[in-house]
Amino acid sequence: MKHLLFIITLLTMNISAMAEPQACRIIITELPYTEGMVYISAKEGKDEFFRMAIEVDSDCISVPVDFSKVIGKKVFIQAFQDLNEDRQLNFDSYGRPSEPFLQTTVEPKEELEEYKLQLTYYGSVSK
Repeated sequence: MKHLLFIITLLTMNISAMAEPQACRIIITELPYTEGMVYISAKEGKDEFFRMAIEVDSDCISVPVDFSKVIGKKVFIQAFQDLNEDRQLNFDSYGRPSEPFLQTTVEPKEELEEYKLQLTYYGSVSK
């Protein structure tokens, strides 16, 4: 019986250790508007491993992400703030994004827990 309890305890510890992802956050600061949704995705090579939609209620959002499987690799991050609720990044007549957006590459590191990013916006902000 003691052996069975010992094995169950070991299995429980291993499962909880595997289920605990690396505690990283993508923080998008200085959002030009405090409305709409921010859609964000991340991929390594052609494999998308993260996608999330976050409702905006302040000028900063923080998103938990598990980078544990892509440490030391190049990760392409895309995001945009959907202001007209159509779930897509809109463009003006010149082909420029008409909503705040982001496209960048990061290389996750074991010791780095926060990745601070900013959206680019070509329009004028009336707050």
